[in-house]
Parts: sequence; C-alpha cells; structure tokens
Amino acid sequence: MTLIVGVLCSDGVVLAADGAATYGAMGVMTMRQQMKKLTLIGESTVIGVSGTTGLAQRYEGEIRRAIEGGKFKNLQADQVMRVVQGAITPIMQGEFQMAAAASPVIGSGVASLSALSGMLVTMPVLKDPYLFRFDQQGSPEFATPDLPFLSIGSGYIQGDPFFAFIRRLLWSEGLPTVADGVLATVWTTRHAIICSPGGVADPIQVAVLQKGKAKLLEESELEEHKQFIETLEEQWAEHRRGFVTKGNTEALTDPPA
Repeated sequence: MTLIVGVLCSDGVVLAADGAATYGAMGVMTMRQQMKKLTLIGESTVIGVSGTTGLAQRYEGEIRRAIEGGKFKNLQADQVMRVVQGAITPIMQGEFQMAAAASPVIGSGVASLSALSGMLVTMPVLKDPYLFRFDQQGSPEFATPDLPFLSIGSGYIQGDPFFAFIRRLLWSEGLPTVADGVLATVWTTRHAIICSPGGVADPIQVAVLQKGKAKLLEESELEEHKQFIETLEEQWAEHRRGFVTKGNTEALTDPPA
C-alpha cells in the first residue's frame, strides 16, 4: 500500500508520502522496508509514484530527460500535462500488454499488480506553482482552488475523507498557506498510517515547492508539526472528558424520547 498526498497552497505546493515499500512475488507480500517515495528532480520539480519501484524509476527518468531537454519551458498547464502523459504512456502501455499476456497463466489480479501506478508531480508553470495527478491510465488533472487536494495510492481510502475534515476545520475558504499545507498533509498521512490495516507506514516524507524552488524537508522540520498535532488531539480528548463530567452522560448515551 502507498499514500502520497498533495495540496495546492496560496504560496506554493506541499507533497507528503508514507515511507513503506512492500516486496513480494505472485501477489504474496514477503517483507516491508523503508523507502523514500518523493523524488526531487532539478531545482523545482518533485514527483511521487505509487506502484512498483521499477515504474517509479522509469517515470523519473522520462521526466528528468524532459526537464533537461527544456520541454516544459513556456508551456501552459494543459501543455505540461500532454508532455508528461506522452512520456509515461508508452511505459504504461507496455506494462498493460505484458499483464494481459500473463493473465491467463497467473490470473488478472496478480498480473495487474506490476502494471498499476499513479503519479503526483509539482513544478512551476509560467512561474506559478502547480500540482498534477496522473492516474492508473495516465489521465491527467491539476489541482485548483476549488479542489486543492490530490492523492494517489491505496491509502487514499483513509486519506481523502480525513483531509476533507481538516480542510473544513482549518480553512473552509480559500487556500492554505504552505505551513498549513505541511500540517494538513502530515496529519492526513499520520492518520492513514494509524488506521491502515497494513502497508502504509512511517517515516513520513514531505516536499515543498515555494517561490519557484523545491526541497525535501528534514525530519527535524516536521517535529513541530507532529507535536502540534498531538497537542490538538490531546486537547480535544480533554474537552470530551470535560463535557461528560459536567453531567452530560445521559445526553451522550440516551436516545431522544
């Protein structure tokens, strides 16, 4: 399992990912290892890929070559999506063809495991920060002020609803700042790690695109956010206990007459 989340902010973009890689064969998981799922390319691009490590390596190579070849210069967002889609589609098609050929022998479920993937990409487009998602078929979209949050990986089942809750709680209108985006993505990923039945695990990795430059945050830069999250959760628990001790037990347990 994987969870990679991204949020468009008023002053940049934030990406976060869990840090677990699962290994196996023929659909049987054999072990879990720590790995980094966010990759910095050049000075201003970060990608995160769900799926096999081999697919991530090939996607990274194609995007790196496109950047080094200047293929994204002076392009609009829709043109950037077409360039990236054109770069990764041949890889996807090859994997789908091999999965189809193997399906009669090993079953479609096992065969498809190596073919399915998703990718988040953040980069400046005409100096503005953008967040793109490419789904399991390579279909693209980019985050907007109305829909600023994008995710990939099987952990989205836990991540998406929780992020919607955070958005309603912390900023119901407009976009978050990068600082709020780090808090929201770390909290969302932490929630998925706690609630996941397996495969999504620490350490959490975070990347930020701000003022045209991208960087991967150090663990020490995330500690303040993690401590703040723990403090908030403890304070909410205290409020709940205080509410009950004021004689409201019946209101919490008895249905209305």
